[in-house]
Amino acid sequence: SSFGGSRESLENWALARGFHAETIDAGRFRIFSMLRRQFAAATLPVYIEGDGAPWPSAFRPPRDPTPLRPVPLLLADRDPSPAAAYLGRPCQYLGEEERNQCGNGYWSDRRFSPEVLEAMNIAVTRLKQHAGARRVRLIGYSGGGVVAALLAMRRDDVTEWVTIAAPLALSDWTAAQGLSPLTGSLDPLTQ
Repeated sequence: SSFGGSRESLENWALARGFHAETIDAGRFRIFSMLRRQFAAATLPVYIEGDGAPWPSAFRPPRDPTPLRPVPLLLADRDPSPAAAYLGRPCQYLGEEERNQCGNGYWSDRRFSPEVLEAMNIAVTRLKQHAGARRVRLIGYSGGGVVAALLAMRRDDVTEWVTIAAPLALSDWTAAQGLSPLTGSLDPLTQ
């Protein structure tokens, strides 16, 4: 399917598949989410988006971190569970004015900062409540896998966490890629 790159495109695609969009106020961030709920489920699978749009160069992050192809939503769509959720990351799917207030550090070196994790934790809790679930299963793609791992360490309601192409050893990953360290970010291997 060809969709993504904008909130409108994503909502149109997902609405036809039974997902309903909500922007969750989560502390200092507003986080875009989608929930498909056929009926109540004891465990809600939550698919967490990756870092988003590619960088135009090694030294410059994108102006908009909204993913061009939201792979986790494709996975959520194929999940046979009675309920499934998709969770964007801070600063994704926002209008230009709101995104400018976000600060590109939250989709570059601070993408796994304590305040980001706090907001994502709030968003997972809200989705769980809206689905009527008691537990969650976290599935994270790329940087979303790092978020899933860090959240699983903080929550007592996670039955399982799965990562797909996630750089869980952040300091090793940045060194191997020749990237600057992610200052202010939490590393799952040192938590």
